[in-house]
Amino acid sequence: MKFSKLILLGFAFIQIVGCAGVNTFSHSARTGDSVMVAVKHTEGANYIKKDDVTASVVDSDGVSHDVTVRSLYRLYADPTSQTMLAASTINRAYTGQWTALIDFIDPNTSVAPTMAEGDAALVLDHPTLTLHDPSVTILPGVGTPHDFINEYGVNGLFILNPQPHVIIKTNGTPSLPVVGATFTINFTNAANFQYKKPGVVKLSQDPNIQLMMNSKELSNGDMEIKVILINPYGFGATDFTDLNARQSLMRDLSFVLLWGDNQAAAPSENTWQQAISIVNSEFVDKQGNPITGLTSLIEEGRVYNNASN
Repeated sequence: MKFSKLILLGFAFIQIVGCAGVNTFSHSARTGDSVMVAVKHTEGANYIKKDDVTASVVDSDGVSHDVTVRSLYRLYADPTSQTMLAASTINRAYTGQWTALIDFIDPNTSVAPTMAEGDAALVLDHPTLTLHDPSVTILPGVGTPHDFINEYGVNGLFILNPQPHVIIKTNGTPSLPVVGATFTINFTNAANFQYKKPGVVKLSQDPNIQLMMNSKELSNGDMEIKVILINPYGFGATDFTDLNARQSLMRDLSFVLLWGDNQAAAPSENTWQQAISIVNSEFVDKQGNPITGLTSLIEEGRVYNNASN
C-alpha cells in the first residue's frame, strides 16, 4: 500500500479513536517504507522526547528488527468538537492524540532491514507509550521513506514536530487554594533572532486555563518575558478524582517556553541553562492575595536544534 493511503487512513483513525483506545486498521508496508501510528500514553506524560523512544518490528519468523522513530507529535480535536466541550466543562483536561511516524529503516545502519513477509508486530520501547494496535503486514519488495517535501520545498511534517523548548514548572504545596501565577523570565540573546522570537504556550490544552504573555527587548540584547497563567476555577490536587468541575491539575500551573529551530543565537543542549532564567514567580488566590509554599523551576524539554527531527 502506498504511503499516501496509509497517512490518510492514519489521520482518519486519529479522528475516530481520540482517547477511546479502540483497535486501529492494519498497516501494510514494505521494508524501507514509512507508517504512521496512533499511540496511547500514560496520563500526565505531557512532553516526550522522540530520542527517548525506540521501535522494532518482530517479523513472521519471530526475528526482531530495529526501525527508526522519525517523528513524534500530538494532534488535537477541533475546538468546537464534543471532546473540547467536555474538556471545558468537566475536570479532565484533554491531552491530545500522540502520533508516531516510523520508518522501516535500521537506525544504526540507515539500511532497510531484511524482514520476512507476512504478519508482524510493531513494538515501541518507552515507559509511558504503547501502540493502539501493533499489527503490521510486511509486503514483498523494498520501499523508500516518504520525505514529506511539498511543492514549495517545505517539509510539511517538520512543522508539526515540537520546537526547541523548556518547561517552566510549578512545584510545592500552596498555603491557600491557588488560581493563578505571574512569571518573569530572562532569555539571553533574543534580540539576535532574525524573526522567530521566543514564545509561550500552555502545558495543558485545558480550555479553562488562560495564558497571557508580554515581552520586551532589553538594552543588552536579552528579552524579558512576563507570563500570566490563570484558571478562575483554580488549580487542584494531583489526581483527577480530587478536582472540582473545571478545575485544573496542579501540574498544569506550568507553561512551555519555545523558540524556532536552526537559529544561531538560540540556546543549545550545552547552553540553555545559562540562556534562560526565572527572575521571579508569584502565586495568588482568588482574591489576589499572595500564596506561599510554591516555587518555579525550569525543566528541559527539547533544547537541541535539528531540522531533521
